[in-house]
Amino acid sequence: MGPRLVRGQGYLVLGPIDRAPGFAQVLAKAREATLWITHRQGASLPDSGEILRVTTLDGAPGTVDPRRVKDLRAAVARFLDARGPGTIVLDCLDVLGAHGGPERVVRALEDLHEEVALRGAVLAVFADPETANPRMLAWLEREFEIFPRAADPRGDEARLLA
Repeated sequence: MGPRLVRGQGYLVLGPIDRAPGFAQVLAKAREATLWITHRQGASLPDSGEILRVTTLDGAPGTVDPRRVKDLRAAVARFLDARGPGTIVLDCLDVLGAHGGPERVVRALEDLHEEVALRGAVLAVFADPETANPRMLAWLEREFEIFPRAADPRGDEARLLA
């Protein structure tokens, strides 16, 4: 049996971030309330999932400006208020870091982690060790549980949900 996501935990998924869409899809198909925070265009999730796009195009519904990383916590809180404990999937560290700087992104992730822990939700942060900021990656490795590399999040969704 593969790894299980434990409520209240934050996970770091190391490797290519192109695994994030499959991860979010598996959770949403399993009817897990899922918020996918991404910069990807054209992404979609089943009805149990929502997408929060990170973009500098200000003001569009369902978006957050990467220069305003503190707004992530409010967006996550709104999602959890509406949907209850679910899973937050974030795969845009590079974009957030480029616009907000690593220190601000780390503080925003600390806030997200706290919000998730208080509400019994799950946070999964995807980071590619080849391209991620080394300081940010070191902090993530200390702060979050490492999601096993051998686990394929697109496999049996029952194993992901605790």
